[in-house]
Amino acid sequence: ATDTNGNSYACSFTITISDTVRPVISCTSNVVLTTALSQCDSSYTYSVTASDNCPGVRVNQIAGLTSGSAFPAGITTNTFVAIDSAGNSDTCSFTVTVNDNQDPVISCIANINASTDSGVCGATIIFSSPLASDNCPGVTLAQISGLPSGSLFPVGVTTNSFVATDSSGNTDTCSFTVSVTDTNSLTINCPANVTAYTGAGTCNSTVTYSSPTATVTCGSASITQIAGLPSGSSFPFGVTTNTFIATDTFGNADTCSFTVTVLDTISPTVTCPGDLTVSADTGGCTAIVNYAAVTTNDNCGVVNINQIAGIGRAHV
Repeated sequence: ATDTNGNSYACSFTITISDTVRPVISCTSNVVLTTALSQCDSSYTYSVTASDNCPGVRVNQIAGLTSGSAFPAGITTNTFVAIDSAGNSDTCSFTVTVNDNQDPVISCIANINASTDSGVCGATIIFSSPLASDNCPGVTLAQISGLPSGSLFPVGVTTNSFVATDSSGNTDTCSFTVSVTDTNSLTINCPANVTAYTGAGTCNSTVTYSSPTATVTCGSASITQIAGLPSGSSFPFGVTTNTFIATDTFGNADTCSFTVTVLDTISPTVTCPGDLTVSADTGGCTAIVNYAAVTTNDNCGVVNINQIAGIGRAHV
C-alpha cells in the first residue's frame, strides 16, 4: 500500500490448493486359460490403466505376475495400486486362472506268464511299478485291481490295473495280466493186481477192489475208468486190465492200471458108459463093439476128450 507522500507497506497471504481426488485405476477382467501343451503354465499379456485429475499418477503392481509372464496352473491374483502426486491412491485386482486339462500318462509293464512254484498252487510274482508322468508336478499312482508285487498269484489269469491321478484330478489307467499255469504233478494210484478164482458152475468171479486215489496240488481231480470193469463186476476167466485216468481242474492228467486175473481151478468131469459084456463074433476071437459116447462137463469153455487106454468105438 503506498500513500500520496510515497510511503508504502506490504503484506501477503497464501492460498493452498489441496488435491483430494483419488486417481482411477482400471484392471482387465478375470481370465481363464488352459496350460500349454506339455507345460504346467500359460503365458498371458494384459494391460492396466490409470487416470487422475492432476498429472503425475503412477501405477505399481503389489501382487501377482507381470504382463507376459508364464502363469502357473491354479489361480494367480494380480493387484495394482495407482498413486497420484498428492498421495491419493486407488487399487484394482484381477485373477488369471490356469486350468490343467491334460491327462497324465501311465505305462504298465508287459503281461507276465509264469508256472506254479513247486508244491504250491500259485506263483510268487515280483513286478515293476508302472511309470507315470504329467505336465504338472504331483501325479500319484494307485493300484485299483489285482495283487501287489511279491504276492502269491493263483493259477489262472489275474488282471492288475493302476490309475495315475494328477493334482487337477485328471486320470489315466493301464493294466497287465499275470497268467499262472499249473505245472505241479498229478499222481493217481491204483490198487495192487488182483487174483481171483472161478466159482462152481461159472467161468467168472465177482471181484471188488478199492477205488484209485489221486493226489493233486491245485484244485480237485476227477477219476474216470477208461478200460476194464467196475468194482463188483463179474470178471471173466483170464486177465482183465483196468485202467483209470485222473484229470485235475487245470487239465493235468495221469493214468494207472492194474489187472484182475481169474484162474480156473475146477476140474472138468467126464462120464463113461457102463461096462459091456459082448460075445465074440462067430468063428473069431474078437467082436465089433459100439459103445455110448463119453461125455464131459466143465465150468469154463470147451473140454477136449482124449482116450488114453483101450480101443476106440467101433473097433475090435
